[in-house]
Amino acid sequence: MDRERQERWIERETRKMDRERQERWIERETRKMDRERQERWIERERQERWIERERQERWIERETRKMDRERQERWIERETRKMDRERQERWIERDKKDG
Repeated sequence: MDRERQERWIERETRKMDRERQERWIERETRKMDRERQERWIERERQERWIERERQERWIERETRKMDRERQERWIERETRKMDRERQERWIERDKKDG
């Protein structure tokens, strides 16, 4: 029920009751509406937090993969330089033997 319809319904119902009962009933309905509003707000907050948490986790995974990739690339560069050095050293050794 939307807000306006709720208010009209409350007005109709209150006309039927005596003053004290009207006030108690209005308070009860108001608390109920507030509770519903609070529950919707809480649910929305939970969803937003869950979405944010998911976003953060995906970001962390992406960054972790990137770091792993960077680490892998550095390792490959290091190993490549080492292989090049070893190849150069073998070439120098061969050159010395031949020379």
